[in-house]
Amino acid sequence: MRHLINAILFLVVTGAQWRMLPREYPNWKTVYHYFRLWRA
Repeated sequence: MRHLINAILFLVVTGAQWRMLPREYPNWKTVYHYFRLWRA
């Protein structure tokens, strides 16, 4: 779970695109899925 939060924070801070997420984080589709669940 912590990896998902770190990945979202990475994207917010750097302004990177979802597909440009480094390999040290979970798959971008997984991160995006949880981001969509939590944003509401």
